[in-house]
Amino acid sequence: MNQNPHRLSRRQFHAALAGGVAALATPALAAVDSQERSFFPFGTHVYREPSLPLEQFARDFPILKRLGFNMVKLQEVWAYDERREGEVNLDKVARIISDARQNGLQVYLGLTMENAPGWLWKKFPDAYMVYEDGSKHMDPTPYVLPADGKPGPCWHHPGARAAAERFIETLAATLGKFDNIQTWNVFQEIGFWPN
Repeated sequence: MNQNPHRLSRRQFHAALAGGVAALATPALAAVDSQERSFFPFGTHVYREPSLPLEQFARDFPILKRLGFNMVKLQEVWAYDERREGEVNLDKVARIISDARQNGLQVYLGLTMENAPGWLWKKFPDAYMVYEDGSKHMDPTPYVLPADGKPGPCWHHPGARAAAERFIETLAATLGKFDNIQTWNVFQEIGFWPN
């Protein structure tokens, strides 16, 4: 137990870092918080679109477990999971998380929000980032690989932000039922550079 009331436990710190998604994923986090246990993540990145067939994960996860891994990283991509506005399909991600759970593997779920769907750019063509000197970051391929759509839309744009929040809320409500999601990362990495 924590003796200092002003000091957060490691579990409290991680829950605080999770921010908004932590509040949306209360059932999963409550299950983790109810058990004070130490966990050292030892994992590997297994999923990002385009990906291997789902059957391959079912074959690979027992091998990872046997080799001593206890976590897998999934890189969810907004552009793939909401190809049409309001039509969010998380079936593939949910199946991989479920397969990981059946094999005793925890999950690091990283959202690639900067990889915004094509419909967002068509609906909000002014949602681009602006540099300090006033110039616009105009990327001709804002939602495709290899750069994961970086830097993505400007999150100060009300339309882009509202669309992203709706997607994250849907994702958290859908995937929050899984008790093996150890980490919720709602913005996987910063990539902001001039042309």
